Amino acid sequence: MSQKNKLKKLLEKKGIESINVDGTPTPVQSAKELDLIEAAKANGIM
Repeated sequence: MSQKNKLKKLLEKKGIESINVDGTPTPVQSAKELDLIEAAKANGIM
């Protein structure tokens, strides 16, 4: 499983379905890996 997929699963387990990318809400499923990493750090996952 790729890091991107792991991050998606971790964010979804926390109940996070969308993240903010430059102020724009983006669904976790369509977000880029770097954006997912930033969201994970912001939410205390990483």
